[in-house]
Amino acid sequence: MKMKKIGKMAALSLVSTFLFINHNAFALELPVINKEGSTLESFIPDGWSLMENGSVKGDLNNDGIDDIAAIFESNKKMEMNTTSATGSGSDVLQVKPRILTVFFADKEGSLKLSTQASHGILRADEGSAMGDPIAYLKIRRNALHVGYVGGDVDKNHWEVVARFRYKDDDWYMTGYKKSNYIAATSQVVKNDYNAMTGKMRIMTQSLDVNPEDDKIKQVTRWEQVEKTENIKLSSFDPWTVIRVGGATTTADR
Repeated sequence: MKMKKIGKMAALSLVSTFLFINHNAFALELPVINKEGSTLESFIPDGWSLMENGSVKGDLNNDGIDDIAAIFESNKKMEMNTTSATGSGSDVLQVKPRILTVFFADKEGSLKLSTQASHGILRADEGSAMGDPIAYLKIRRNALHVGYVGGDVDKNHWEVVARFRYKDDDWYMTGYKKSNYIAATSQVVKNDYNAMTGKMRIMTQSLDVNPEDDKIKQVTRWEQVEKTENIKLSSFDPWTVIRVGGATTTADR
């Protein structure tokens, strides 16, 4: 997994109540990860590999011991039966799926699987011209951060960052940032959602600025997001439908 550096942030545009949808409902048989082991390598399924730079260490359950988050990827392409979100059709794709795993460590160095998730872990072929869409894994302040980027750096491009915490024996999304650079209007729309407070900051920034202006034209507003059920890592999807003031918008890339 290679770190990506982009000068203008980007992702999807409009915001408010989170309604997560399947951009592709799929049928794909994935391996079940071992529950316990002594090394990260002991959890990698046969025929799978650890992504390049695809693991990170840090304390995720606030016990003072470094845990591990890692992404495994199939070595070979697998058939995936897809159905569009509207159910209007289906197709069979050849893909290399990925699995995000989280392991808790104890003071003896043993590892135990806390969770495995594949639904929202984008594949290498889902980043368009910018390549692999998985930008990074980070552990910061006992939270797991997953970053995605994609599109074309000179045209429309996007960035998504999701933050998850361990609570009540499961993993829940506590924050979600997304931004979208729109080439046609030379604008960046940035959305920053805090699941703990239910507040969303929406900032629109114009990049087509008169050189005589003192600063980039920028408009910021706050929305109180309608409360929804907690979103789990196991069901997280980077593509969303978001509702602001009752208006439904569709997610685009």
